[in-house]
Amino acid sequence: MKKVFLLIAAGLMSMSLWAKCTSSGLYFFPSGNMISSNPIIVIDGFASDQQTIRDLSGKHNAWLVAGKERIKLIVQETNEGQYGLTQALLRPERPLKKGVTYKLHIDGMKQKEAETRLRRYQDNKWTAVTWTVTKEEKTYAKPEFTSIPVKTGEEYTMFGCGPAMYVNFSAGIKCEGEYLVKTVVADKATGKETTWYLPVEDGKIKIGHGMCSGAFSFAPNSSYTVYFQVMNEKGDVSLISGRPVSFGAPKMS
Repeated sequence: MKKVFLLIAAGLMSMSLWAKCTSSGLYFFPSGNMISSNPIIVIDGFASDQQTIRDLSGKHNAWLVAGKERIKLIVQETNEGQYGLTQALLRPERPLKKGVTYKLHIDGMKQKEAETRLRRYQDNKWTAVTWTVTKEEKTYAKPEFTSIPVKTGEEYTMFGCGPAMYVNFSAGIKCEGEYLVKTVVADKATGKETTWYLPVEDGKIKIGHGMCSGAFSFAPNSSYTVYFQVMNEKGDVSLISGRPVSFGAPKMS
């Protein structure tokens, strides 16, 4: 009986994890509340929201709204991840007004739908995605690497829906304000490149995917190269980190 109970429990857990893997989600950069008058805005779409991101290039426009003012966000770049993610980089079609708070709007979403999808978790609560433009424009130095990125380790963990796998890099980065790391991975066998703008997590640039999604996926025993650039919240980009670094797909330990 105990074995039967454990099997049922395991089955229910797998179903729960599977359900989580088939949901949706939107994630936003900058993650803070303040932006410049000419910012770069990055939106990642997970699972069914990948189509939301793809549609920003024509079918459904994104806007920053403050009262009667609507400023269109122009897609600068769209990146297709390899494991359930799609990413868009957008910039306002004209400078934002200093001191004004703008709310994100995407055409095609009804009000109640937008309230649940265009939100983020801040200060222990869910809030609408808004940004306030700084009253005094900051002059940022161009971001740069202060040391060459190096591989620091890898991770491979089995879960209910499949493995989470990452190859981790660290680098010295000098950048004011929030930033992302443009990561370009090439498959040595095919030459195919995949680009993604990643956050730095606990000092690590984590290349790979979790149980349900991620920018990069690896084939067993395959080899890859990667190079990096730093992009700040104004869209300024550093020089390339150096010669592409070679690495192999992570393995189960």
